[in-house]
Amino acid sequence: MKSAALFALIGFAALNVFATVTVGLGGLGRAVIGVNAWSAVLVTDLAIALAMVCVWVYRDARRRGKSPLPYLALTLATGSLGPLLYVLVRDEDRV
Repeated sequence: MKSAALFALIGFAALNVFATVTVGLGGLGRAVIGVNAWSAVLVTDLAIALAMVCVWVYRDARRRGKSPLPYLALTLATGSLGPLLYVLVRDEDRV
């Protein structure tokens, strides 16, 4: 599981850097707003999925005695990078 999360984290981080360098942060708004109705569906679906993942990260981190705030903040700022990083650093033996 951790190797898959590491692979996804590296790939997604590289994709974020590529998008920021080539288009800039302003390109995100243009890509989402006004393209078509499917853009709204995809963004809404992503927001729902990330909200569900944030609830899991929050509960799991609190149960393990860790602060979930860095991972939640990273999720709000970058999307999936927060949960992917959390999966990599969480201690699977402790519950």
